[in-house]
Amino acid sequence: MMKAYGVILLALTIVTSCGDDESNFDMTIKLSYDDAPLVMTNDYTYPDGRPIRFNRVSFFISKLNVSDGTESVQLLDAQHVNLTQSHIDEESALEGYQVISNDVELTSINSVSFNIGLTADQNGQSPSDYPVDSDLSNSAEYWVGWESYIFAKIEGLIDLDNDGTPKSTFALHLGSDEIMRTVDIENLSNSRDSYSLNIDLDLKQIFNDGTTTYDIVETTNIHSLNQIAQANFLINNWERALENSNN
Repeated sequence: MMKAYGVILLALTIVTSCGDDESNFDMTIKLSYDDAPLVMTNDYTYPDGRPIRFNRVSFFISKLNVSDGTESVQLLDAQHVNLTQSHIDEESALEGYQVISNDVELTSINSVSFNIGLTADQNGQSPSDYPVDSDLSNSAEYWVGWESYIFAKIEGLIDLDNDGTPKSTFALHLGSDEIMRTVDIENLSNSRDSYSLNIDLDLKQIFNDGTTTYDIVETTNIHSLNQIAQANFLINNWERALENSNN
């Protein structure tokens, strides 16, 4: 009986020790527009004063890593984040889109890094190269002509004829190796052994860098490598617009 008790006590000690070496990490993204929660199909004001309406916002995240300052752990290789349904009404927009919630074999977490888009190795493959359960197997997110995945999409309606109603479609699709950006974030929210990263993405900031507004009248659609300058302008702003709302 004493021997059995000793085995049980040893097992409990091992479980407790393993738990002490782990932290929980979760990451949530919320869309906003001009500092207010963004709701799909609601009308907003473009930086040039035109009414605008969004019906899709999505992008790839790759190589999501967390670090305690010494050791780094990769939590996901690549994931397609579609924020459309998670922002279909105000209640869901306030809740946001949970990218991940995982236990991590680190006693603490003080920084997070990830890519907007895919690495050159990932982007050098095509959807048929990936298993069907992979987000990278989705041919709808791949340009055959560019030999590239579509790293990010913003779609909706814009008022081009100045009649006050957004009814002309726009589709801003960003891709190619040049478009990938790496994001590093610190100052996570911490409650005991649980760490949270809450990211706010303000779409208005994507269209204006503080001095220049994206000319959506001139370039309503991005579907060509000849438009790489416009794509770079938008992805640079996208990177800056990702704000750690824990701060």
